[in-house]
Amino acid sequence: MLYPTVLLGALSTSIVVGVTAAILSWREIPRPGARWLSLLLFGQVWWSMSTFFRVRSSVIEVKEFWLQIGWIGVVIIPLAWILFAFEYSGRDWYVKSRTIGALSIIPLLTIVIVATTPFHDLLTVTPVGYGPSGILRVEFAGVWYWVIASYTYLLGAAGLLLLTDLIASQAFMFQKQGVALFVGLVFPWATNVLTVTGILDLGIDPTPLAFAPSGVVYLLAIRRFRLLRANPAPTRRARQMVFDEVQEGAIIVDTDDNVIDLNKQAEQILDISRCDAIGSFASTIIPTYDTLSKADSFEDYLSIETGQGERHFEVEIRSITATSDRPIGRLVTINEVTDLLRQQQRLEVLHRVLRHNIRTETNLILGHAENVEGEAADSIQAAARTIGTLGEKGREAIDLFSRARSETELRNLHQMLEWTITKIEANHPEVTIQYEYDGPPVAVDALLDVVFRNVVENAAAHNEGPDRQVWIEAAADEQRATIRIADDGPGIREHEVSVLSQRTETSLEHGSGIGLWIIKWGTDLVDGDVEFAEREPGGTAVTIEVPVIPDEK
Repeated sequence: MLYPTVLLGALSTSIVVGVTAAILSWREIPRPGARWLSLLLFGQVWWSMSTFFRVRSSVIEVKEFWLQIGWIGVVIIPLAWILFAFEYSGRDWYVKSRTIGALSIIPLLTIVIVATTPFHDLLTVTPVGYGPSGILRVEFAGVWYWVIASYTYLLGAAGLLLLTDLIASQAFMFQKQGVALFVGLVFPWATNVLTVTGILDLGIDPTPLAFAPSGVVYLLAIRRFRLLRANPAPTRRARQMVFDEVQEGAIIVDTDDNVIDLNKQAEQILDISRCDAIGSFASTIIPTYDTLSKADSFEDYLSIETGQGERHFEVEIRSITATSDRPIGRLVTINEVTDLLRQQQRLEVLHRVLRHNIRTETNLILGHAENVEGEAADSIQAAARTIGTLGEKGREAIDLFSRARSETELRNLHQMLEWTITKIEANHPEVTIQYEYDGPPVAVDALLDVVFRNVVENAAAHNEGPDRQVWIEAAADEQRATIRIADDGPGIREHEVSVLSQRTETSLEHGSGIGLWIIKWGTDLVDGDVEFAEREPGGTAVTIEVPVIPDEK
């Protein structure tokens, strides 16, 4: 049995610790959870203070008064706890006036029932005498006593479940916060359960005494674990925002192909509301779903008739697995590609025009020009060759983007450069190309063959000096490869290089301008970098840095 002096000292400790923690929490308002944690700590302090004055008084009527006053703190604690758990775990949409009002019904009724105990038997408090230490012993009975006890335990357990994500979080800081909140609740909760069940009989409800270690834990969490300051509340909302606002439609189905969620974009694409879609079979809202869903992962195109006509969508189905790699559902993404397919069709038509029509017409012009004499013939032939070069570069650009949509193809860097040099030397025998390679054999994206060919072609074709030189130096390690191609020609016009950073094309005097864009586009497509610089004493130096692709890829 606890003696009054010791008991009063322990209660005083609970009050001081609780007030300190409440003040620190109050200072963090309006951070998520701060006001509700402050209210919870206020409830603990209120309960402790009413118990303190009840023990300290020697008049039975005063003791009964403070016993009734203590119920205010008793009913505040579970309400504040569940609201804190909602807000701190990122489920703040539950912290609305309607929810708070519904959860407050039992606490408010409890206060009314306690205030009117002489007129009913819903909640009775019966003094059963004094213990040897002089503490008044009471017994609680009545239906409502078990209602408020069940309410308290239910909300306590629900709050813990809401915060289990913290304990299971991969962020160590949130793990520590979750454990602290768990321990802070378990101390008074377990003490109260042991008292209610009769296992722990100290002559008085010792729950307020457990608020002392509970408050210390909350203080530790606020000061050391940055509780309230660094909180996970935005995470859930951010994930929901990404899911709802992403440009592609997203539908989640379970293992039985029932729709369990979808985002706003999917509602618009499928012309169905979220309420009507959830619970439906996926095959009833996604055309040809039965065909698409036969494999765990699948990608195909889907045509849907809408108010704007027929629209085309790329559909991808991916398996959702648990941590044990056990399938638990599927994610269906629908991305509109109508404009992309139309653009691709236009490029294919343009490709055929560049490949066949321009080449044919250019050959006809050159053929007719042979029948013309004088300077006019030279001008016609030069213009025809320029047109042919532009057509060839256009075909290369279209081929480049077509290949970029395909699966990555690997090439040996050293062999690719040697092949490029052999081809350019055959077309430009008057140019001397010196080549050095330093490093182990490495693989790079095959798209770079177009890039290298255009760089070396520019260096060779536009050099009109008597001793035409091109220098190629390549070095590679396990991560990156650097290729430097320099020449002693006239250099590249400054406006043709500067336009590459402006993302727009300007009028060109020859096909080399398109060649520079091909170099830029090809390097970007493989996540590389290209730099154009003047070479001393004359010419151009082009440096290309690209990632090396491991053999297993």
